[in-house]
Amino acid sequence: MKRFSIASLLVLLFAACGDSGDDAATARVESCELEGSSVISGQIASGDDTASLRVIIEVSGSGRLGYTATVDSGDWLSLSALDFTAAGRRRQGSVDSGENLLFLYYKANASTQSRIATFTIAFDDGSAPYEFDVTQLAPNATDNPYDTPKQWPELPADKEDANYIYATHYAKMNLKTVRNYSLCFDKQLRVAHWVAYPLHAAYIGSVDRTNAWAADPKIPQQYQAALWLGSYNGPYDRGHQLPSADRTSVAEMNKQTFYASNMTPQRSQLNQKMWAALESKVRSYICSDTLYVVTGCYFEPNDYTSTSDKAGNACPIPTSYFKVLLRTRDGATGRRIADCRASELKAIGFWVENRDGQQLDRQLCRSVAEIEQRTKFTFFPDADAAVKAQNNPEQWGF
Repeated sequence: MKRFSIASLLVLLFAACGDSGDDAATARVESCELEGSSVISGQIASGDDTASLRVIIEVSGSGRLGYTATVDSGDWLSLSALDFTAAGRRRQGSVDSGENLLFLYYKANASTQSRIATFTIAFDDGSAPYEFDVTQLAPNATDNPYDTPKQWPELPADKEDANYIYATHYAKMNLKTVRNYSLCFDKQLRVAHWVAYPLHAAYIGSVDRTNAWAADPKIPQQYQAALWLGSYNGPYDRGHQLPSADRTSVAEMNKQTFYASNMTPQRSQLNQKMWAALESKVRSYICSDTLYVVTGCYFEPNDYTSTSDKAGNACPIPTSYFKVLLRTRDGATGRRIADCRASELKAIGFWVENRDGQQLDRQLCRSVAEIEQRTKFTFFPDADAAVKAQNNPEQWGF
């Protein structure tokens, strides 16, 4: 596919097929494909004065197929390069069999917040309109989870450090924009100290593993390991902190688990065997009330080594990994964590060394409080200290 020279370019790929047995032209969305170094997974950079998005409409059959394109929300997005009024946000036309181009235009984002625009394309064959969200980041925006008054149960307490970048990733699920995960990324170590996320049956579906290795658009690329070029050098996998298998209901969420910021250099045998078994075990704890998880990596002070990525960047190797979990005992109370009594909650942690040959058993179990003491992070701020002091492996199937 030809690349445009525009600084920020989004390609939405439409594929279409004709009805069997006749020549009627029909249109059907097959996939979305992104192109351009500043565009990753539906998010565009803050922008130049005006830049464009390209829609490719692939039509089969014969004759021309009429369409109406409308920018439904977002006065910064237009179907005309010269008109960002309501008139410029609507266009009617027709497309022929084969490949057709439709351009949309967007202004630079000078605000302090990311913003979302929605546009639809409806075809005259009577099929349902196709709706798309485009998120435009603010200059240097990360969607810091601590900038919003709404704090999630899995989010650790804020900890200031000049090397830390906090970010949250969102995606569309069941017509709603929901959080995927938050992270605390370390610019020097090229990894996230922790990745925090909710786990519920709604996140589990039939989406295949995307293997969409990419840079995190909310972290300056120079701080990330260049894992879109391949894995780390040596006996290390690109080990997920939020597992791909925990996000299989929506392709966009699964793609976001392949951001370099969600990876660490993890021993291959550990990643593929015991760690994978632990991830599966954690999924077995899913409940109606939501399971809250924080996965992280730990560097023993002054006692860790480094590998490198395919670009030659030094990548420090974690000495250990951890998971901390919180949920209601009943699993179906319908109440928030903050509204539950300590006796209604249960928590546990797991501490795993970054080495081969380990077994998934109760010797990995720790209290959340013990892992807090080791890592110096405060997990599950809404939970009572007595809950975080629990270490009852038998309650978790060990």
